[in-house]
Amino acid sequence: MHYLEIPSEVLDRADARELLRFWVCDGEDYVALNSDIFGDKEPEVWGSVAADVLKHAIIAMCLNDGSRDAQKLQQRMVKALKKRLAEHGDYSGRLGS
Repeated sequence: MHYLEIPSEVLDRADARELLRFWVCDGEDYVALNSDIFGDKEPEVWGSVAADVLKHAIIAMCLNDGSRDAQKLQQRMVKALKKRLAEHGDYSGRLGS
């Protein structure tokens, strides 16, 4: 398994919290969440997290291939996000181990 490095900026911070781990295996996604730590602001926090993940993915894709257009990538991602949300409307399952 390939593990990602923890950003050095958060390693020694007492207030740092890991919020999400996400894996894909055999076409299925597996998620572990650290949820219910932001109280009433939870929906807004997760919306911001999703947007930040998309932004960082766009940056990475543009750095890997300078010919890519960030705005077009964002449009494609937003379209895929909306499609995925529509596909998974039952909100059942389990999180983590």
